[in-house]
Amino acid sequence: MGKRIENEEQYQNSLKWLITKSIEIEDPLLDEETRKKMLDTYDFVSQRVREYRRGELAKMYPGLHAIYKQLGWNYVGAPEPQEKEPEAPKKKKNLDFFFDD
Repeated sequence: MGKRIENEEQYQNSLKWLITKSIEIEDPLLDEETRKKMLDTYDFVSQRVREYRRGELAKMYPGLHAIYKQLGWNYVGAPEPQEKEPEAPKKKKNLDFFFDD
């Protein structure tokens, strides 16, 4: 279930699907097993919709990249995390001159 929303048409179709399924989920005659399965799928699709929308906003407003990163939010088009190179150990400073008697 790793599918992403890739364009505006898929985004709009997902929004329509969410509205349709929200009505079905509220049906009092729906058995609990089916309701749970539908809720899991609903949550997955709604998360993908949010990620797509965040990605579109980040394209329009590049400053949002840093904010989303700070918040730990995923979004479509997020830059890949860069691996930091380990820093070389720093040379210890000689502070013996402070203790000369």
